Amino acid sequence: MRATATVTVVDAPTGESLFLFKPQTFLFPERIELSRGEPFTFSVVVLDAQGRRVSEPRVAWSIPQELGSITPQGKLTLSGPPGEYSASVRATVTMDGPDGPIAQEVSASVVIRGPLARINIVPTSPSVVVNGRVQFRAVAYDANGVTLPDIFFRWSIADEHAGAISSSGAFRAGRIPSNYLNAIKVQVIARPG
Repeated sequence: MRATATVTVVDAPTGESLFLFKPQTFLFPERIELSRGEPFTFSVVVLDAQGRRVSEPRVAWSIPQELGSITPQGKLTLSGPPGEYSASVRATVTMDGPDGPIAQEVSASVVIRGPLARINIVPTSPSVVVNGRVQFRAVAYDANGVTLPDIFFRWSIADEHAGAISSSGAFRAGRIPSNYLNAIKVQVIARPG
């Protein structure tokens, strides 16, 4: 998997053009998925009018009370109902500008994971040659379709003629060709929290 980014390089501002750039505020990350009670600390990067990083920006954090709480340092703890909440975490940054204080607001979306609702096995129905191998994996989701991480599974085989499967989902086909309907089974054995 690859990703790319575009960069524009401009001449450094000089003299009176120093204040042509507006201060910029960035909130990281812009979207976060957490379970209730799982803490996370956001980061804010502030660049002044000259493009220099502001070392200790003045930040006021907020989140709707029904979703959770956030400390003055940006540490978030969610307690609300499962779902996705766009632009629910807000950081208001105040800095000194040439004509007085400048305030900028940035926001992030949060997803509150819900309880386990379904498990998918991937791949769902592969064709494997006799004694061939395939790696299965299980993906757990909540009712909103959000992937639930750190789930531990137990793999098993319904029909031993189909083959054998390891504790990590590595399958080795048996010696008898056939269509083994629902032969691969997976069960949740542990979930954090």
